Amino acid sequence: MFQRTRPCQRFPGRAGRAECASSSALEQDACWDVGGGTCDVQGGSHRMFDSQRSFAFSGDSYSDGKAAARCATCELIAESFMGLVAEGNGLRRVTVVDIARETGISRKTFYNYFETVESLIVWIYRTNVSALLVRGGFAPSSLLVPDKGLHDPFPQMPFYVQVDDGGTFESQKLFFKALGDYLQSRREYYRHLFASSDHFRLFDYLLALYRPAIAQDIRIMLHGRNMSEEMVACLSEYHTLGIFGRILLHYTRTHRYMMQGELDSFFCYGHEMIRSTLDWCCGEEVR
Repeated sequence: MFQRTRPCQRFPGRAGRAECASSSALEQDACWDVGGGTCDVQGGSHRMFDSQRSFAFSGDSYSDGKAAARCATCELIAESFMGLVAEGNGLRRVTVVDIARETGISRKTFYNYFETVESLIVWIYRTNVSALLVRGGFAPSSLLVPDKGLHDPFPQMPFYVQVDDGGTFESQKLFFKALGDYLQSRREYYRHLFASSDHFRLFDYLLALYRPAIAQDIRIMLHGRNMSEEMVACLSEYHTLGIFGRILLHYTRTHRYMMQGELDSFFCYGHEMIRSTLDWCCGEEVR
């Protein structure tokens, strides 16, 4: 099962762990460790994301100068990579050499922070979504981190939320809408990344990351009713593919804007269909 985060969370990276400076880290601080160095960013004045900058952990108040320098380098590397991907039309793989040339840092410096370009891609997504959850007003007790069995590179970084509304998940649309807004804020980057066959398959990573979480949602929505694990697996696979397959379709095929106001009531459509399916399969309705 997935684990819920505690009020103070550790965000591990390539080496070591970074401990939050305060006992209310999820509400005030965000910490993560990259390549053995601690990035401890104080909350309050820091943006979650916007259309120009990707990083939630950007800010002007760090616990110490060394941490600030490491965080700034991480952000420089990531912003440069995203810019190169967005400008390259997905025609070729962006390499460490390209990043080094764009940023003015050495290849050795890159590898001090990230093991591979693939780990950088995952870090970009996970840090931004984690901050979206931490800073987005979601209750700390509702935040989920990956199950240990996934061997995720960031096992203590929140990536999903289960909104507590009595198990109906009608409020889950708050997460999906926030996720859609984030992806839209970096549309060119994600469009080219999803379309490229030369880069790390982020889509496959997202399916593996979120399918067990959707399966856990289904178990909660069962409210004690019986359903085989085979059926839970089938439904979780189907709806995870539906959620992220739609994102992939819009970013690589239709190129249409996904966040139309007319669709506000449909951002929880997948979970509404899961609930209807469970009521039908189990022969009774639970509200």
